[in-house]
Amino acid sequence: MSQTALSTRTGNSPFSSALLSFVGVALAGLGGVALYFMSIEPLMSIAAARSWTPAVCTIESSAVKQRDGRRYSVVIAYSYAFHGKLFHSDRYNFLTCPSSLHGWRDRVVAGYPPGLVATCYVNPRRPSQAVLNRDLHPDILWGQCSGPPLVIPLLSFLIGLALLGGSVWSRRRERQMAWGVLSQVNASDRRPGQLSIHDGSIRLEPEIRRATQALDRFYGAAIWNGGLACLVYWVYARAVAGRLSWFEVLFLLSLLPFLIFGLTVVGEFGSSLLAIFAPEPILRLSRPAIPLGGKAVLSWSIDGRWHRLQSFSIRLKATEQVRSSQRFRSRQNQFHDQLVVERTRFDGLPGGTCVLTIPTDTMHSFKSKHNSIVWQLSVEERIAPRPPVRADYPIQVTPHE
Repeated sequence: MSQTALSTRTGNSPFSSALLSFVGVALAGLGGVALYFMSIEPLMSIAAARSWTPAVCTIESSAVKQRDGRRYSVVIAYSYAFHGKLFHSDRYNFLTCPSSLHGWRDRVVAGYPPGLVATCYVNPRRPSQAVLNRDLHPDILWGQCSGPPLVIPLLSFLIGLALLGGSVWSRRRERQMAWGVLSQVNASDRRPGQLSIHDGSIRLEPEIRRATQALDRFYGAAIWNGGLACLVYWVYARAVAGRLSWFEVLFLLSLLPFLIFGLTVVGEFGSSLLAIFAPEPILRLSRPAIPLGGKAVLSWSIDGRWHRLQSFSIRLKATEQVRSSQRFRSRQNQFHDQLVVERTRFDGLPGGTCVLTIPTDTMHSFKSKHNSIVWQLSVEERIAPRPPVRADYPIQVTPHE
């Protein structure tokens, strides 16, 4: 049979692991730099100021400075003597830029009237540096500038890390498919180290492990709902400051579909977390590669609390996958689906054997840059009242012997 896929090959796809790495580094770098200057650097300054020397200072003036009609900052000018020299400063705390919250700023200015004798903290190494308040303020944690608090740099950083992780996983997956079960295998001309149809039996491994799937969904739920939480908090902060307008109300209503989707993602993470504790199927094939028209013995068993299972099934599936660079999407066509194992009652230890027969008029396993033929065993476990637990175990199908 020809060594080409069933579909026509397409052009080069721009979505490569190298592009994912470049975009991931750019987003994570920009987001990390913004996070550093907006929150990390002020936190480091607060920690360093714990060792500064207290000094007596005199308040010269205090006011809430308004910028652009929407942003506010505290400006308190004071003088202090340190080692016999007179210094001046106007730093109240370590916030680096103003924000739209002005209520607490009004209270601070009211507590520091001109002429008040207060305590400031001086950097002994650089006496010109001083601060009145070295405590942690919520504005540092939620972002200090106007706009959604930390949402842009935080999402940029997290999405960048996710893209880098996806790039690493993609490269690893490509190597596995190049040498593993999804590789194009020719028994007469195979690479060193590749499996032959005459090698011994093998234990099949799932395409995605349960812990890995739960971790991936955790990252997705954290990134999605973390960004939404920042946006909701921004609207809440505007409401507390008395600056809530119709725009913020409409903006919050427009977030409802995204909030519902966020709850769905959290539910999927919960399901994948429960799947970790479900009984684990163990599948073994009598040969690591099955030729078209050939047969292999499948042995299966269930490790764990199998008595909780309501049903257990294994299906043999074959799918053609086409990644199109013209429409920037993937298409799948399942051309084989066969039920090979189905159990609803278990007597003694659960397990058994069956014979897998690969139809002779189908296509063998194939992998190229844009097209692939994937053969796999799909396992489904049902445990009431939990959602079904599914896993795919790729197998290798070679051309005719």
